[in-house]
Amino acid sequence: MTAAHSPLFLEEWVEYIRRRWKVRPERIVLGKPDGTPRLEAVLYRRRSGRFWQPPGTVYVPVAFETSPDTGFHRAYTQWTGLSHELAVQMATTGISHTLNLAPDVTDVRAWRWHGLLVGVNYTFYQEFPYDLAQANQSVRSQINKAQKAGYTCRRADSTADVSACQSETEERSRFGYHYPREQLEAAQRFLGREHLRCYTAYAPSGEPAASYGVLHNEGGHALAWIISTRTNHLPSGVTQLLHRYVTQDLENAGAAGFDLVGADTRSIAAAKAGWGPVLVPYYYVQQYGFRRIADYAYRGVQEMSTRFAAARRHS
Repeated sequence: MTAAHSPLFLEEWVEYIRRRWKVRPERIVLGKPDGTPRLEAVLYRRRSGRFWQPPGTVYVPVAFETSPDTGFHRAYTQWTGLSHELAVQMATTGISHTLNLAPDVTDVRAWRWHGLLVGVNYTFYQEFPYDLAQANQSVRSQINKAQKAGYTCRRADSTADVSACQSETEERSRFGYHYPREQLEAAQRFLGREHLRCYTAYAPSGEPAASYGVLHNEGGHALAWIISTRTNHLPSGVTQLLHRYVTQDLENAGAAGFDLVGADTRSIAAAKAGWGPVLVPYYYVQQYGFRRIADYAYRGVQEMSTRFAAARRHS
């Protein structure tokens, strides 16, 4: 397992997040700093000293490297030892809220062994090379519809165009991306246009209709950081047209694939699934406490109630 090409490891990204959220970054390197085995992670500390995942940082990036000729048992032993050290640091330092481990982490036993609460969420990967034939007929029809209507896509003329689409999406969906226009501008100053790639689809009138903000580093999976569409353009197919443009551009830029970031909300997952991506689990870690236990108990009761109601309807 290695994720060293993730854009979340970029020094420019880490510095931007430090300033944006007034946190203290900690780049943890375990094992041999200049060789293998080696495990690297980037975490952020709040003023309290606890590790915290700032909004919009997607995952805690974790990269494990071992020699290509290392056998299974030796690689297993190396990973188990180094992940143990990382889990110990997290458990002893403390975790504020939730840390989402990058999907590359597929073995989370060390975190469980050290008393942390582990759960699973999901995302979708579009692996490259990508063929549009993998998408369903509905997606392809929407793309054709937007093209015939005269929509065009390109790298965004300005962050103002991205922000215009983002603001309407936030208002309509009643959630915030936490990165208004001034923060988008700041992020692009730090990362540059290569690593923070902003895209916009324009209506025939020239009005920005949909936008993407993507975190990219060559060789890694690009991250769909911000996706937004203006309300009156939702039925036009422009979102699908822009997504197609973005994936082609990222593939040409050397990305290994495109992480669509999130597949846990049913309606959103259904829309993303239309592209024919791969469903990928990722794990989150939390510390046990009264609030966490109460939250899990509440979710359990809600799930049981839903199942009971469904059983009654079918009885």
